[in-house]
Amino acid sequence: LEKGSPYQRSFGNVRGGDPPHSLRPGLQNSPKEFTMEEKRIICNQCGNPFTFTVPEQQRFNSLGFDAPKRCAECRKKKTKDGPSRHEVKMKYKRQRSRNGSEDVFDR
Repeated sequence: LEKGSPYQRSFGNVRGGDPPHSLRPGLQNSPKEFTMEEKRIICNQCGNPFTFTVPEQQRFNSLGFDAPKRCAECRKKKTKDGPSRHEVKMKYKRQRSRNGSEDVFDR
């Protein structure tokens, strides 16, 4: 960077990467100042509204998950129903690969 260039005047001595939060467009508040509120969400499966509480939001965010689309009861019901088709297929492929089969990815 040239000394005195507009970039250097704006961001200081930053090398690559993103500028600080306060200087990025669209991010006026730093993440520490962000406050969460309870959300009312409608379940995709049963259609009943449920509350997505602040502690649940913090937990989902820390794990990198999106907001839930199903209420707690429907989520429990879904996990009780058994594995999805994709999970069954991947389990089959893992078993085949452990057994030394050469046609692991034929299906």
